[in-house]
Amino acid sequence: MPVLKNKRGATVLKKFLSLLLFTVILCTFSTLTVSAVEDKNGLPYSSYTYWYGRSAEEKTPVYSKPIYEVYDVFAFNNIGLLENFEQITDVCTSDSGNTYILDGGGSKIVILDSSYNLKTVIESAKKGNEVLTFKNAKGIFVGSDNYIYVADSENKRILKLDEKGTVIAEITLPESHLIPESFTYTPIKLTIDSKGYMYVLSDGSYNGAILYSPDGEFLGFYGANKVKVGVLDSLSALWEKLTLTNERRAALEKTLPYQFTDLYVDKNDFIYTTTGNIAKNKYEEQTGQIRKLSPGGSNVIDSDNVNFADVGYYKYSQDILGIAVDDDGFIYALDSAYGHIFAYASDTSLLGVFGCGTREGIQKGSFSKACAIAVNNRDLIVADGKLNTVTVFRETDYGKKLKKAQSLTMMGDYKLAKPLWSQLIKEDRNNQLCYIGLAKAYSEEGNYEKALEYSKIGYDRDTYALAFEFVRNDYLEKNLSWITPIIIALIIGIVVALRYKRKKGIIFLLPKWRLALSVLRHPSDTFYQIKQNNKGSALIAIVILLLFYVTSVLKETAGGFCHVVFDAETFNALLILFRSSGLVVLFTVCFWAVSTLMHGQGKIREIFITVCYSLLPCIIANIMFVILTNIMLPSEIAFLDLLMTVMTLYTALLLFIGLMRISDYEFGNLIAVLLLTLAAMLIVVFVLVVLFLLCQLFNGFLTTVFAEIYKLIVFGG
Repeated sequence: MPVLKNKRGATVLKKFLSLLLFTVILCTFSTLTVSAVEDKNGLPYSSYTYWYGRSAEEKTPVYSKPIYEVYDVFAFNNIGLLENFEQITDVCTSDSGNTYILDGGGSKIVILDSSYNLKTVIESAKKGNEVLTFKNAKGIFVGSDNYIYVADSENKRILKLDEKGTVIAEITLPESHLIPESFTYTPIKLTIDSKGYMYVLSDGSYNGAILYSPDGEFLGFYGANKVKVGVLDSLSALWEKLTLTNERRAALEKTLPYQFTDLYVDKNDFIYTTTGNIAKNKYEEQTGQIRKLSPGGSNVIDSDNVNFADVGYYKYSQDILGIAVDDDGFIYALDSAYGHIFAYASDTSLLGVFGCGTREGIQKGSFSKACAIAVNNRDLIVADGKLNTVTVFRETDYGKKLKKAQSLTMMGDYKLAKPLWSQLIKEDRNNQLCYIGLAKAYSEEGNYEKALEYSKIGYDRDTYALAFEFVRNDYLEKNLSWITPIIIALIIGIVVALRYKRKKGIIFLLPKWRLALSVLRHPSDTFYQIKQNNKGSALIAIVILLLFYVTSVLKETAGGFCHVVFDAETFNALLILFRSSGLVVLFTVCFWAVSTLMHGQGKIREIFITVCYSLLPCIIANIMFVILTNIMLPSEIAFLDLLMTVMTLYTALLLFIGLMRISDYEFGNLIAVLLLTLAAMLIVVFVLVVLFLLCQLFNGFLTTVFAEIYKLIVFGG
């Protein structure tokens, strides 16, 4: 038996050695220039996009068909001349299609040709007989003259090299009164426009990019971020100026602009910049991470309130540190925190999101530490600084059609774009841009009914308003002959009814309903009748309260599409109930409790009736809102905001008059009671929330206890 075991062990060992030898030979022949990382499990991510305007959340993530797919992944460790390859820090491309990979850790530049084959390696820079290194360099750029510019961070200079590594020039920070004395020059990224102007980012600088002329002259700082200051921040700063001593004021932290993390120049010499993580806390959503700067340094796209990355629980840690722009103006932003690449049109419309990170990065399309992004014709190149890999993404057929259709739409060529959108919507019905593109195409050709249909599906309120104007005007032209007489007849009928009522003293309403409605014209007399003659009706008050709730729901759900954001999936009628009727009941109870302690004369029934009767202006305003928003355009609705404001103030006035009458308070006393009532309401809400949480915990406890008892009974422990 021992002999058999030894023979079997020897056989297994021979097979293992043969397999190992075969693997070594295969790896040797597969790494002629660069080695491709094997994809064993397929793509580790799903492409997705965001729908805008679907709900009050603004952005809703949905799956989308991929616009880019992985073409290949190249690794640079332990292959030929690159055996000492240490760490990729940047990547760029040239007009001829070559790719330049900066090994900042090893002071090397790897150059690949347009087919991604190894062309040459620059292992050092030569300046005459002197050999210069650029270890830990952070940025690389290749100009139209094919000269290579390296941001040699540690040596505080920009090296200008040819493809043989010969130093053409060294660019350092010149002396200038425009540069603060405390400024530390640490170049990390750079770019050069078509006229030869150089823009350099220095690590830790909040002054913007450093601008050099084509002759190397320092021209100043360019395009610095601005500090976002709110009203509370301004008031706080004013208070500090007025109250703090010089010593305390000097010790305070100053709010400085965030520094740029990357910059890119497009073919029209616009400078795109990115700003990394700018969230102050995990609850704050980052916005304005991408800017498009004119030669004068001003942002020419409305991006200050746009979040160019993800939404959700991880938004605090997202960090956009790379940007690239293709010749068609499409923007690609790299989020290093999660390895996502965001593709945007020049108007900030999102095309799609792909790639992933926070993993080991062993699968195609995933990264361990994505650090740089570049465009190479129709390809996207993303570098991983931890794995020392370069991933090449290539457009899918779907992506090509999507970009072409979006480009045509943005140029106003809706006729050519329409067949493309029709094809795209068949391939991916989750793409919001398809619906928007078709809506604009149908509107342009005069098919406004279709334009309304597609713009409503795609939540394109601008196109919807444009088409609705034509549909509404056409309807009025065709039906004005019978609409006008009806309106005139209604007006005459109302006038006659009012005159007849005044003359005969007859009204079709019951006395208690007549009293409730009279609050709109004679509030003081109405509340006097409620207090002194007990003529108020609790039943009518309940009906008014229900009407307030119903009209509040209609305002949220049945308002015009151009004016109301309604999503049936997220709509919560119970929340509306708490915000309308629930708030009224809470106010009534708290006011009664406080006024009782403050010697008020009002009973809880009288207070409830008074509060509900005062809601009539709000009910009328809600009804008017639903009607007017369904027949009027956003440009015509300005007075509706005024109407809603006036009705709200009128409700507050009625409530104030009524509470004074019911409780027999003077003006100052009522103000004090109202403030105490608001405090009491906050306390009640806090207690209710605590009780709700305790009930949840108790329910979980009971569930666990019963589950354990059930296990003991059924399974015997």
